Amino acid sequence: MASLSAIRAGRAARYATNTALRNSYTTWPDQVNTPCSIVMPREGTWREALHGAPTFVFDVTLLAATWADRGLPRAQESLDAYLDDTGSQSVHAALRADVTLGGTAHTCDLAGFTSYGPIEVNGAEFIGCVLTVNVWA
Repeated sequence: MASLSAIRAGRAARYATNTALRNSYTTWPDQVNTPCSIVMPREGTWREALHGAPTFVFDVTLLAATWADRGLPRAQESLDAYLDDTGSQSVHAALRADVTLGGTAHTCDLAGFTSYGPIEVNGAEFIGCVLTVNVWA
């Protein structure tokens, strides 16, 4: 079984293949450079699925731009492109390109997203959302 850190790094690497996402963080950064994703584990269980393999749920905070940086309409257009099912900016397409996360997991699935809108990080307000990703290690 891969470590939680290795799975988180594999997830960040998959999103880094999306050329529009400049940064994929595996820990909360002191300074956020958008557009970016921030990969954090939410919960995990051991030996519940796939012949005893642990399962993890990750929250991936996707930040398109600051409110002031690009204006709300352009920031929303950017975020919408990341949330498309297909296309060069799609995080879903980037994930489906390697569901093993570089060999760190058996498989994974992008379950959906929540919290579309303003997200505050380190005192700055961004437009973004939170993706829910299930990983079977």
